[in-house]
Amino acid sequence: MKKKTTLKVLKNAADLFPGATNNAERLPRDWGQQIIVRKAKGIWLTDEDKNTFLDFYLGQGTQIYGHTNPEIIGFARKQLKKGFLTGYYNKKEIELALLLLKYLPQAEQIRFFTGRQAALQKAVHLARLQTNRERVLVFDGSRHGTFGGLKTHLPLNDDLALENYFQQHGNQTALVMIETLPTGSGLLPQRPEFLQKIRSLTIEAGAVLLFDETETAFRAAMGTAYSNLYLDCDVMLLGGVISGGLPFCALAGKKEILAPLAEELPGDSDTEAGYLLGTLTALAYLSKLQDGSIHQQLIEITDYLEKQFARLIAPLFEKREIALSLQSWTGIFNLRFYRRGLELPEPRRLEDIFMEHAQLYSRLQKQLLKRGIYLPPSPTGLCYLSILHRHKEIDLFLEALRVSLNKILPGN
Repeated sequence: MKKKTTLKVLKNAADLFPGATNNAERLPRDWGQQIIVRKAKGIWLTDEDKNTFLDFYLGQGTQIYGHTNPEIIGFARKQLKKGFLTGYYNKKEIELALLLLKYLPQAEQIRFFTGRQAALQKAVHLARLQTNRERVLVFDGSRHGTFGGLKTHLPLNDDLALENYFQQHGNQTALVMIETLPTGSGLLPQRPEFLQKIRSLTIEAGAVLLFDETETAFRAAMGTAYSNLYLDCDVMLLGGVISGGLPFCALAGKKEILAPLAEELPGDSDTEAGYLLGTLTALAYLSKLQDGSIHQQLIEITDYLEKQFARLIAPLFEKREIALSLQSWTGIFNLRFYRRGLELPEPRRLEDIFMEHAQLYSRLQKQLLKRGIYLPPSPTGLCYLSILHRHKEIDLFLEALRVSLNKILPGN
């Protein structure tokens, strides 16, 4: 695999950007794990050295139709001929809001944002206004950015720690934020009972509950992941699939909580929120999802990956102390090394993750690059599937994975 141009670009990046990047997700701790993408089409990437890779990152999971989907690009191009319309009301904002709220029955109003961080900071501000309290509760392994004021971290999936927190600080808590499927450190699925306990304790304490559905909303079905658990919340964060890879997300929730946004001064709001290109892309993505066929394709290809992994990869570890698990949720998966008898193959908390996983994953990711497979460099990064990943591409990935594992496993 050629790397000359890639290394040159990374060297320039190191001189120009703090940490050589504009996004911590792609922090180049090891330059051997990085590629400099020149173009993307379908599920294939071409880098600046003209290497090609089968893509399992898909723009951080936003490209469920594959890169440069002609139907979506055509829809946006047709509308943009009328102008970018940044800073103006446009009819498409209303159409998108109505479409989203149709599938979010617990939400009464919605506000668009251009960035997840801005939306979360606004949610913190609104919760503090609603409750006249300061403290915010978040959970280890979730990604909620930075914001001022009192903040407490708790371990995931720990009923006792949660109960103790609310006994001590429930009447001081303004907001509780949790991803319904925590993804900040790989997939850390939570027991439904734990999420239900959070809901009941926030109601009892009078705290606002935010479910972060950036990764999960509209990926497996029209609506949210938590709606299948018969849970409700006060505010939810949407992004990921609806963004189409553009800076676009939304807060949706109860009118009484979002109401103070109506009193904002012009300088307090997200200036480009509801911009036409982002709105059009979200409309195009959601419109294609409504008949359910896209979701069914994602469910089926995820199921095929799970079954083939169990058949072809799991047996490689039958007599080894270290094993590799594949955790998945519709259209999302991650690979995780663990030590038999000591760690869990499917952890639910950050502290359950095998300490040597990062080192082994780094070596595996570099071996896969050599074989034309792109997985995210971060050992806690998520991998994604699109409707263009078929059996042929999954088989290609698993064969490359088998060969790569034979290269890095001790004793081979």
